[in-house]
Amino acid sequence: MLPPLRSATLRASLAGWLCLAALPAPAQETFRWVTGDPHVHATAWDCDVSHSPEQLAELQERHHLDVVSALLWGIGYERDRPWFTGRDHPVSTAEHVLHFDVEVSHFEPERGGHLILLGLRELDFFDAGATSLSGVPVVDWASGQDPGVTIGMAHGFKWPADGSFPRLDTWGRPFELPVHAARGRIHFLSTEEPGETVVDPGTWKLWKSLQNAGLRVTLMGASDYPCIAHSFDGDVLRNHALIRGPLSYAAWLEAIRAGRVVVASGDRESLNLEVAGARLGEEARLGAGLPATIVVEANLAGAADVEILGNGRPVLTLPLPAGHARVVTEIALESSAWLVARSPRAVTNPVYALVDGRPIRASAEDACYLVRYVDYLADSVARGSINMHGSRDAALAAYAEARRTLEARFLESGGSECR
Repeated sequence: MLPPLRSATLRASLAGWLCLAALPAPAQETFRWVTGDPHVHATAWDCDVSHSPEQLAELQERHHLDVVSALLWGIGYERDRPWFTGRDHPVSTAEHVLHFDVEVSHFEPERGGHLILLGLRELDFFDAGATSLSGVPVVDWASGQDPGVTIGMAHGFKWPADGSFPRLDTWGRPFELPVHAARGRIHFLSTEEPGETVVDPGTWKLWKSLQNAGLRVTLMGASDYPCIAHSFDGDVLRNHALIRGPLSYAAWLEAIRAGRVVVASGDRESLNLEVAGARLGEEARLGAGLPATIVVEANLAGAADVEILGNGRPVLTLPLPAGHARVVTEIALESSAWLVARSPRAVTNPVYALVDGRPIRASAEDACYLVRYVDYLADSVARGSINMHGSRDAALAAYAEARRTLEARFLESGGSECR
């Protein structure tokens, strides 16, 4: 018997598996898998590294990274600033894209966490000298630049996994991410520390809470080379993205925004998941209790179990052989759920299974956790524990907006009183 879901019941049967020569993209459109890293630096303060674009491109090719975002930040900003043009760097080729963008680290607005801004066309905000200590004005500015701008936050691994709230006197934690997510201003959350099940427990706690509240944020892995990962070897986190058409930075960013991403620890495993023909990041429209086909494609370093998770909990285990394999199963849901596949070294982003058109509101407990966290953050700013100076009022207004959204999600999830 399968473990029950909190808000859905499931039945599944193994229909069989077929060894494949590759992991093909869906045939009806031109898609391809590419491997990328959204968080790399040319200059680092703590390990005395100063790379040229040519040196980064050589590392990128050697380690089979199709796309690399080399991020300007407050360390070495003046040195690296000329490499930002809003276009791919000239060292890029048809097979390897190197593109300079921005991490909000060692800039004033880092107080709310380290934002990653991809696909920017200009840097006027930073060149003018940002004075905000909150990330709220930054995401509002970036969101207004171009529809292709893709906004994320780094260092999910710094989030506490035990249900507590993060201490506010430490650097780099994604403090304002629940606020940005509730306001529709964030596309992805990245982690730079692999865990025992691919993603570390802190990132998983935060990301699962967002997903269970119906907030769709893409999960990403990153190296933060050379600051956290000092090389691209071993279990460094990377991403396999299913892009539409030929390789380009714009196509990669579109895949991130759409959630067509698999996070992998190292380069030895990959996964794919479809539900009723819907790809990663898409919605599968199901009827309550009616069977729907699930397809799992895997390329495993060794024989291992692949789990199907529903709303963050294991609901089905599939034993797969080493190498390329394909499994077809059936699933029946009574209520809406987000579904992912997870192997020992890779995890997909969700397919959103909407039953009878109902939105995913999987856990009042998780929604309440986010409500209480925003209250904690707002109280800390209001009392001056986090001194936002001139950006205080803008931050508090955004926090109040986010709280209203999260409280509504809590009530829609079946909650009555959030304490």
